[in-house]
Amino acid sequence: MSLSSFFLVTGVALFAVFLFFKPFKVDIANPGEMPQIELNRFIVHEVTEQGVKTILAGGYARRYEDRFTVSDVNVTDKAKSHIQSMQADEGIYKEPVIVLKQHVRYQRDDGVKFQTQEVEYNQSSGEMVANDRFILWQGNDRLEGKALHFNAYDGIASGINIVGNYELKEK
Repeated sequence: MSLSSFFLVTGVALFAVFLFFKPFKVDIANPGEMPQIELNRFIVHEVTEQGVKTILAGGYARRYEDRFTVSDVNVTDKAKSHIQSMQADEGIYKEPVIVLKQHVRYQRDDGVKFQTQEVEYNQSSGEMVANDRFILWQGNDRLEGKALHFNAYDGIASGINIVGNYELKEK
C-alpha cells in the first residue's frame, strides 16, 4: 500500500466519522434545579435568641435555595411550652412549614402521640394537618379517624370519622 492510498483511506474514514457522528446537544444554560449542598447522616441545629428551637436530623438531605429535602428525617422542635419530636421516611423543610411523608410518627413530652402517612406542620401557628387516616394516643386513650387537625401549642385535636377508646376514671 502506497503512502498516498493510506492518506486517502484515512481521510475518507475521518470524513465519514465527521459526517455520521454528531455531538450531543447539551443545554448548559438551563441545567435544572441543582442542590446547593448534599448531606449524608447529618444534624442541623436552628438556634434563636431563646436557645435551640429546632433540631433537624436525617440520613440524606439536599439543601436548595428555599428548602431542605430529607430522607429518614427526625425533627425535634420546641413549640412554646412543649418539646415535640417527629419522624418520617421523607421530609421537606421550607421555613416555617415542614411536610413529612410516609410512616409519620409524632410524640410530645406530655404523652400525646399520633401516626399517619403525611402531615404538614406550620411552626409559626403550631398547626398540624394530616388529611389521611391517623391514630392518636394520649395515655391509655386512643382515637382513630381521618383528616387530623392538631394544634401543637394548645393540644386541641379534631378530625372526621373518629372512633375512640377512652379510659374513664371513677370519682
